[in-house]
Amino acid sequence: MSLPSGRDVPKGAAITIVALVLLASVVMGRENPSPPPAAPERDSGESQGSSAGGPQPLDIERLQRKKSASPVTDLFALPLPPRPPAAAPAPVAPIPRPVAQPKPALPPLPFRYLGRMTEDRRTLLIVAVGERAYSALPGETIDDNYRLERLKDKSATFVYLPSGARQTLALPPPD
Repeated sequence: MSLPSGRDVPKGAAITIVALVLLASVVMGRENPSPPPAAPERDSGESQGSSAGGPQPLDIERLQRKKSASPVTDLFALPLPPRPPAAAPAPVAPIPRPVAQPKPALPPLPFRYLGRMTEDRRTLLIVAVGERAYSALPGETIDDNYRLERLKDKSATFVYLPSGARQTLALPPPD
């Protein structure tokens, strides 16, 4: 047996399908048929000008809904959350004024005098911090935190850059 589409169907499957269709038609035929629709009732005295067999006009007033005095509630609306209890207004705290940041504490001067060298009326100061030696002319920065501001015979004045504070290093007299 073959279907119109040209594909082969196994005989056992075709026989099963035919048997199920026949069984379904027998079962459907044995069911009680539904009763015929009832004929519409006619008011004998109220034929509103229409013929006996024709449709009667529709009374629009009977289709309109009467307004109710009670409010209509929406069955599908989400319930509103309960209102929070009224609280007393919180006291307004005064806004603190910004406090000026204190300047960083002035550390002790970390330099140790190693020597100086004068050449062409310019004096180069040589100092050490720990194991590291630095040389600087007045106006140059040492170790990113200090600037050699002034160099005299008996002292060197440094400016601590984070705070702008001045510190003095005593020097031995020149030879």
